[in-house]
Order: sequence, then C-alpha cells, then structure tokens
Amino acid sequence: MNSRPTGTRDHSVGEAEMASKLEDVIRHLLNRSNYLHEKRIQKLIFLADLYCLQTTGRRLVAANFKPYHYGVHSDDVSLALQSMEGLRVSADTSPDGTPTVVFLRPSKPYATPHLTAHDRKILDEALVAYSRLTNEQLAQIGKTTLLWESTKFGQPFDYEMYLKDPASRLSPEMMKAFEAAERAVSRGKLKKYATVEEMWADAE
Repeated sequence: MNSRPTGTRDHSVGEAEMASKLEDVIRHLLNRSNYLHEKRIQKLIFLADLYCLQTTGRRLVAANFKPYHYGVHSDDVSLALQSMEGLRVSADTSPDGTPTVVFLRPSKPYATPHLTAHDRKILDEALVAYSRLTNEQLAQIGKTTLLWESTKFGQPFDYEMYLKDPASRLSPEMMKAFEAAERAVSRGKLKKYATVEEMWADAE
C-alpha cells in the first residue's frame, strides 16, 4: 500500500491487516449492491469513513484520500480493486465513452472477517443514505467537506488536523442523511429517495 501522511495510519494495526480490512469494506459494498463502478466505491468508502469518524472518533479504513478529478480519490482503493482476486466484473463504458469495468454482486456473498458488526452497519447506512444519488452528486457532496476545502488538488487529506475540529467533520445535511439511513436500517425498511433534497427533508 502507499505511504500515508501523519494521522492516517493506525500504528497498532499491521499493514497487512489494514489492507485486508479495506478489501473487506469493498467486498461488503459489493455484497449489498447489484453493481458498482470504481468511482462510486471510492466515494461511498470516503463518506462512510467520515461518518465513522463523526460518530466514533476513529476511521473506518486506513486508506489515503485526496481531492482529484471527479471528486475524492484513493490510490489505495484503486490498488485494492486491481489486486483483489475472485471479484465478478463486466466490461462497461464510462459516460465519456472510454472503456471501463463494473463490479458485480457475487453469486455467493464474500466473507468479510475483518469487519465488525458496527463496520457493516456504517457501510449499510452509507449505501442507504446515498442509494439514489448519481456518482456526480456523490462527488459534489464530498466537495462540501472540510477535508476537501482545506486541501490542495492532488494532495493527501490531513486527517490529523481534521480530527482537531470535531464540530465540522460533516455538514448538517450529511449528518441528517446518515441519521435517516440509520433509522431505516434499524427498521429494516431501506427507503429510497429520488433526490438528496427529499432525503434531507425526511431526516427533519
């Protein structure tokens, strides 16, 4: 995995274990989705990670993220997707016409032994909170975060500095989205929304 700036690495956890957890985060998202493009996987992990920070004071993953083309991006996530074996993929075409791949739901759920029940709950809530938003809308949400606003293009986010300002980790709208998703997951009713505004209104 790539080196990370101060504040992003948990020194109590081995490098191999951190990589295994990131891969299990990806597997869990694929277990719960019919298909996902890498851009969406990137943004869902980023937003779930921020929510985990907001509610627990710790990161969900040790992956490094940065502001990049089409929103937040992690080289760690890209490398994990390239190196993971056994994923179901299919050829696809991106909106600009370039060839790409889409990652498909497995015929049998992937095992995710490195995730806790709380980790899975956070990921489920991220999927529910942003289930009907396009990748472009998810990118715009990522650009409203303190991390994005305080970091130069292409430079890694400084999570250590971010942790010093707990009041501004997530916008009120983002918190409302996750709170509504948490209630939906608890009820077992995964309500879907046509727009982000509708989702936020339901969280009032």
